[in-house]
Amino acid sequence: MKLEASKALFFAIIAFSAGAHAQTQTPTEPPAALTEEAPAAEAPPAVSASVASPAPAYDSQVELAPSGGKPKGAQPHPLSAPRVIALNEASSKGLDTDAPAKPKGPRMISVFKGAVRTSLDVNTVWNLDDRYQLFDSSDVNVRLGVSAGYDLLSFDGGWVVAPELGWSRESASGGPNSPQFSKKELVADHFFGAFRARYPLASWLESFGRLQGGVAWTRVDLESSGVGFNQYSTEDKAPEFQLGAGLVVRTPDAESAPPGESLALGFTLEAGYQVAPALKLKLDRAVTDGQRISVLTSDLGELSRSGPCLRLGIFTRF
Repeated sequence: MKLEASKALFFAIIAFSAGAHAQTQTPTEPPAALTEEAPAAEAPPAVSASVASPAPAYDSQVELAPSGGKPKGAQPHPLSAPRVIALNEASSKGLDTDAPAKPKGPRMISVFKGAVRTSLDVNTVWNLDDRYQLFDSSDVNVRLGVSAGYDLLSFDGGWVVAPELGWSRESASGGPNSPQFSKKELVADHFFGAFRARYPLASWLESFGRLQGGVAWTRVDLESSGVGFNQYSTEDKAPEFQLGAGLVVRTPDAESAPPGESLALGFTLEAGYQVAPALKLKLDRAVTDGQRISVLTSDLGELSRSGPCLRLGIFTRF
């Protein structure tokens, strides 16, 4: 009896142990996978590009999946490298750049802040008319004069414009033609104004152009000797113009100093051409007959006053 009770207890223990082991080994059912038929999870709202957040690593939009699932969408692609546009390409395509616009033409940088220039000038004009041999054996008349200028306008490109005022005198007498005249004299005073534009080539060298206009006051006197004494004279006022170009050689580094604090010395050489109307040699002679005075006129034609000219000047600028 005891043996049967022990066997029954033994089998009961074995059965209980087997049942408990079967309960512990029962596998849990895996979660259902997301299929096409299953309702898709609602995607979160898209993030605006204006929100200040770190840039995403990929430019393809990815649809978010529920927790525990895989994202659904296309394969990610890396962002393309940004393109750098050159300034010249941006300008040609009408894009705005920060490059400053270049000024059009020279810019004036100073007015009435220049230096004063005084000069002693020697101006020679070639007379191409043979009638000038009446007054001088040479075809060249020499005019000595003075002039003064002021650096009125200065530009950032280096150009300087200076007005000038001046005076010169020429005198000729004793030409070989017409030996019947004992006195043959031509005297002229030239009053002129000019504009000079110069450009620096080096610290000691400048180039310039010059335009001059003025008035010539000329007087001609002739006297004859022989049987009777006759004296002829005439006066004439006429405009004249000169156009020339040349070089300036001066002491270096004086131009960069402020006006009034330096003294520049130098000389100018200019070649040009003079244009002036012809001088009429229509001379008058006064004749006294008792109480009556009559005027006799002698016409010797016209004397051309146009021709090439050469000017040499020695100047100081301060």
